[in-house]
Amino acid sequence: MKALPLTLICSLLCIACTPPLYVLVPSGVTRIGVSRLRVTPDIPWNRVPFGEDQRRWETVWTQNGPQLDMLSLVGGLPEGKTIVQTYEGDEVQVPAFRSDMRTADLVSMLQASYRARGITNFEVEPAMPAQFLGGDGVRFTFRYQPEDGASRKGVCVMRAVDEKFYALTLDAESTHYFGVLLPEFEKLVASARLK
Repeated sequence: MKALPLTLICSLLCIACTPPLYVLVPSGVTRIGVSRLRVTPDIPWNRVPFGEDQRRWETVWTQNGPQLDMLSLVGGLPEGKTIVQTYEGDEVQVPAFRSDMRTADLVSMLQASYRARGITNFEVEPAMPAQFLGGDGVRFTFRYQPEDGASRKGVCVMRAVDEKFYALTLDAESTHYFGVLLPEFEKLVASARLK
């Protein structure tokens, strides 16, 4: 048997260690995961690679990389499940979604999902009624300062439908990228449908 050249072996090892690649999300009607949620982006986005064990019910898109902006789309989180997986012994536990949650509970659930990711200083503005998915939803804005980056601002629109939780969240660097991407976020919220 012939020995493989060292360069070929090194190349194969490098390929095996390569992180998953971003996937282009073209403009047009787009299904979020395997859920009923559909949105229609006007511009292409990049889907951020996360393992299902990290964010099973959440799809994350970006324009300029997650350090600068993220668009989170939660498509049909079922009753009893959490947005972010936490484990016994974790300092922060994310509450499981319940269809009878009040607005304050839903906002706290989303806030806990950020705290579970290591965000400690998270300020939430009062929630307001908003139209989302053809009915009465909730909208709120927030700010936080990650330890390793610039201050960020976010806006979230969410609603429970048929005992499942749906949310769109724009989370971006506050001085530039949030304002630039907010009009695109508003278009996505307006386009969101369940089919």
